[in-house]
Amino acid sequence: MTSSILRGAIQGIVQQTETATRQITGANNTSSINSPAAILSTSSNTEAQHFPFHGTNSRHTSSSSVRHIAGHVRSRSDASSRHHSRQSSAVDIEFTHDSESQQQQTENNENNQSDNGMEFLSTITWVERALPFILLLLIRVLWDHRLGIIVFVGLFGTFFHVNSTIRKQIALKDRRQHRISLGVFLFLFCNIFAIYFVFNEQNLHHCLMFLKPSIHTMDVWAVFWCVGITDFVVRFVTMAIKCFIIITPRRMISFKKRGKQFLVIENISQFYRMLLPVPVWYNYFMLSYDVLGVDYFALFSTIGYFLLKVRMLFLKLKEILHAFINYCKDTRYGRAPSKEVLLELGDSCPICQEEMSDPVELTLCKHIFCEDCIGIWFDRERTCPMCRAKIAEDPQWRDGNTQSFIQFF
Repeated sequence: MTSSILRGAIQGIVQQTETATRQITGANNTSSINSPAAILSTSSNTEAQHFPFHGTNSRHTSSSSVRHIAGHVRSRSDASSRHHSRQSSAVDIEFTHDSESQQQQTENNENNQSDNGMEFLSTITWVERALPFILLLLIRVLWDHRLGIIVFVGLFGTFFHVNSTIRKQIALKDRRQHRISLGVFLFLFCNIFAIYFVFNEQNLHHCLMFLKPSIHTMDVWAVFWCVGITDFVVRFVTMAIKCFIIITPRRMISFKKRGKQFLVIENISQFYRMLLPVPVWYNYFMLSYDVLGVDYFALFSTIGYFLLKVRMLFLKLKEILHAFINYCKDTRYGRAPSKEVLLELGDSCPICQEEMSDPVELTLCKHIFCEDCIGIWFDRERTCPMCRAKIAEDPQWRDGNTQSFIQFF
């Protein structure tokens, strides 16, 4: 009877202890903590082995065993609780550290953005303050060089108008107007005469013969002035020669040969324009000053300029040689078609919409055109006008176009 009561009391204590342990450890129970039921079973077996007799001594011994078991279970529960507390503390510390790092990084990003914004605002403020002075300085420079600016604007306008007119007259072929080409020819020479007459004191025509102009101070602005005026004059002469070719009758120069002539003339003109700035820049770089070391700098800068110029001239000479080879070579883009083919396709040229003159059947695509029409077409384009098959080489400068930018150096 007494043993049954003791066993019931022990089981109640064990159940309470087990419930408390589960609440503390939760899902993180480990195999290192033994189950209270196993402890109870072990204790019962031990009790049955060591205390087989019933009586007062047996009850006293059983009570001691119960207290011993309960203390053992409580100690394990306390250890588990302390372990769980340490894990929770470590997680809290790590989470706090991560939060502080993220917060610090966010603050640094905000500070960087704020600094960038302040620098940008400072730059805008400086520009707003300096802009009036910059505009005033620019206006003063423009006013000091107003005559040269007006002259260059007028020369640019003349060049673009004449260049466009020449290209249109070349494209018209037989329908070109000789009076327009002749008027452009005279207009160009009038411009050249006016330039050298107005600036006669500077002797700018000396630059055409690689001589030094009569300018007292050869600064960088004077160099740009001399080189720019000389370059315009050479281009005007080049366009005047092209006008003369346009006026020339067809029986003297065929239309299919004119594109090659324009190419050769333009390449020679560009080569000459590359040579003209050399003496002017040489005089500028080799100026002597009473400053230590400037003579050495002038020497090095002159050598560097000549090296760059030699490379440019070499490349242009290759282009001139290639243009002469093409001019001497009889370029045919096809062969004469048979009469049966002409009767089948008709004798109307797709380009000029007139009766075909010297018809040519292209080798690649078999389309048929007038020889002069297709020759002028390939002076502007590389592909067939019907199917866009690539037939010709690069047509640059064959349409009578003249280089638009100034050869300043």
